[in-house]
Amino acid sequence: MKPRVVAGFLASLAVWAVANRDTTALAEKHSNKIIPIEGHYVRPGTVASADRADLDVSVIAAGRISVSGVALWGKNLPGGPNFGELEFQAAVENGQAAYEEKSDKSDNGLYRLTLRFRPQGLTAVEQGHCEDCGLGVNFSGNYRRVSSLPATGKP
Repeated sequence: MKPRVVAGFLASLAVWAVANRDTTALAEKHSNKIIPIEGHYVRPGTVASADRADLDVSVIAAGRISVSGVALWGKNLPGGPNFGELEFQAAVENGQAAYEEKSDKSDNGLYRLTLRFRPQGLTAVEQGHCEDCGLGVNFSGNYRRVSSLPATGKP
């Protein structure tokens, strides 16, 4: 297929995705790239921190996603790792989704997680501390999209 034909198709698809708020594929502003959203994402841990986090993202309606996640910290601790989990639904706008909850573990009483979707993964930015997370556990960082379907699987 000729590059011009492919570029034209991608541009048309990007316009359609934005117009229909289809969150399975968002068009990056100022380019013809399509960003997939639905899938299983992994933030690999480091040897030093022995941590890891996984997020599953599913499209539940046009412009809305469901996210569930599990994170571990300190896998080498004598009593075992600290554990954290989250589950929420959020709107997707401009390639981002945000979640907010009350948290007694945060100085300001709030926990906020923002997901910024990228072509090969996502970046998670946290403010505060997750209410359902143990000491040292977090979801912040760069995640790699390892499959197009969440680990829980869809038919």
